[in-house]
Amino acid sequence: MRKTPEEKLKELEATKAKVNARIAKEKAKMKKQARREETRLKAIVGAVLLEHMTHDEGVHDGIKTILKNRVTRDTDKEFLAQHLDAYLEKRRDQGRG
Repeated sequence: MRKTPEEKLKELEATKAKVNARIAKEKAKMKKQARREETRLKAIVGAVLLEHMTHDEGVHDGIKTILKNRVTRDTDKEFLAQHLDAYLEKRRDQGRG
């Protein structure tokens, strides 16, 4: 039996909804992967810079200046003030030991 135009339209709309759901799912996966890659990039770059800060005063001073000028949130400033120099000193001590 032939489908009515209304039935055909209903099927097409159902197919469209499924395709739109698959598209949304793929976009979400891509966004999640991009966030993972950005986090990994930040971790790698940050680790390298922190390591160089322990061995090179010029890098140390430059990064601290950048942080002082660019970090704007008070909670981040407080965190850096409490932890950055302590971390660097600990790493320097580990290098001496």
